[in-house]
Amino acid sequence: MYLLFREFDPRVLIMFVILLAISEVFVKLRWRMAMTCKYCGFDPVLYLKDVNAAVLKVQNRLAERKNDPSTMLAAPLKIPHRIKSTDVKADFKNEAMTRAVASASEKKGRLVSRQI
Repeated sequence: MYLLFREFDPRVLIMFVILLAISEVFVKLRWRMAMTCKYCGFDPVLYLKDVNAAVLKVQNRLAERKNDPSTMLAAPLKIPHRIKSTDVKADFKNEAMTRAVASASEKKGRLVSRQI
C-alpha cells in the first residue's frame, strides 16, 4: 500500500478482495479441469448434473480417439460397458467382510479368523 499510494488508503483492501476472488476462480477452474479423465473424457461433475450429457461427452471423446492416428498403436482403454449385478453383490459381500474384520480387530485378545 505504501509503495503505491505513499499513505494509508482503503482502495488497497478493495483491490486485495478483487484479486482474491479472481484467484479463487482460477483455482476452481483448475480443479474442474483436473477432474476430467484425460483418456476417455469422463467428467464426474457433469455426470452428477446430467447423465446423458456426460455419456455424449465420453462417446465423442472415444470417437475422436478412435480416429486419431497417434492413438492407433496405443493400448486400448478398458472401459466397462455395464456393471453386472453379481459384481455389485460381490462388492457388498467384500465390504461386509471388511467390516467384520475391522470390528473383530477392535476386540483385543480374539482371533480374527474365528470371527469370520
